[in-house]
Amino acid sequence: MTLQQKLAERKLKQSAEAARAKLASVPGLSLEGFDANPELVGPADLWRCFSSHEQIAQFRIPDRAFSDTGPEILQQSLALLGHDLGALCFSVSGHGDLPWLRTVPNHSFSLFQMFKAVGDFIAMEPRSGAAVCVMEDEYEKLVFVKPTIGRTGC
Repeated sequence: MTLQQKLAERKLKQSAEAARAKLASVPGLSLEGFDANPELVGPADLWRCFSSHEQIAQFRIPDRAFSDTGPEILQQSLALLGHDLGALCFSVSGHGDLPWLRTVPNHSFSLFQMFKAVGDFIAMEPRSGAAVCVMEDEYEKLVFVKPTIGRTGC
């Protein structure tokens, strides 16, 4: 293994540890591990999809109203995933090069708390392929909901 490959491997390992640490801080979420299932579209593809100018956010929440309206809107978005306390896969901003991080949320889990803990993220329901992305824009939070994701992204 070359020095460059070793450095790349080390950087990836550090990125994985940082992503795990971010998600471990979210109330109501148990981490299972990374899921590199080839049947799921990759996180990097979805980050590109949701951040493209072709995508239109289903919800645009002004920063000043996020504490008041954000919890309800994000709970509705979680329901659109078909979330039934089964597994959810997450990718957090800055770590899109990693596979999905598989989790099991409990009854106290909320996407609002998730955003407060980790910032921008994508949540995917692995059985249906439904996805929610929450991103911070200049003066607002953008919420994208995709009931189904193709094998290559949006």
